Amino acid sequence: MLNGSLYADDLCHGADDVESTFNLSSDAVSILCDESFNLRKLHTNSKQLHDLWIQNGLCEENSFEKDNKLKVLGLVWNLEKDMLRVDVTSLLESFF
Repeated sequence: MLNGSLYADDLCHGADDVESTFNLSSDAVSILCDESFNLRKLHTNSKQLHDLWIQNGLCEENSFEKDNKLKVLGLVWNLEKDMLRVDVTSLLESFF
């Protein structure tokens, strides 16, 4: 999972259900911690997964995205709709 999902300082990965995703994320935190990498920003569109992370000390309580949008690898992730989009606003503004 780490070999195919680690991009510079971002780890982007998921699974089919909350339990599998929790296991993947907790394993990734543990593996990277053993190598002195602090995986410190966990994001999800699942409140259930977020609550599991909090209960297990993997993220802070206030880290759940309030505006339902997050930048991931230069893309905008709409957490509510679980969609990625390219934000071209700045590109368009440079032409006009």
